Amino acid sequence: MRLELLPLIVGALVALVGIGLVADALLPDDTFVAVERRRRVRAPRSPRGELLVGLGVLLMAAALLGRDVWAYGNIAVFAGTALILVGAVMNWRFLRELFSFRGALRRSEGGAPPTADRKESRRIR
Repeated sequence: MRLELLPLIVGALVALVGIGLVADALLPDDTFVAVERRRRVRAPRSPRGELLVGLGVLLMAAALLGRDVWAYGNIAVFAGTALILVGAVMNWRFLRELFSFRGALRRSEGGAPPTADRKESRRIR
């Protein structure tokens, strides 16, 4: 395999991710999962923000696929970065919950972590 093909392969994979994000933003929310199984309501996601992130990823893929011969590669990278950042800001609450939530789903009825309840029941008196 020639080394010049590596940006094309990576660009095609990044383009598939971008197409997936755009498709997920445009499809209705109940297409794949009909019933929500979580105990609490998720933070709402912004379909417009997800669409912007998908378009930004597609611009990054275009810059990778264009390699050094495409005259608009720098513009595509700057525009893609801006779209990804704006989309991330529009989905800030959803992303924050996705990456850092450690709340009610990991706690027992009394508010203590579930491991503390198990330790109390195992203790020999």
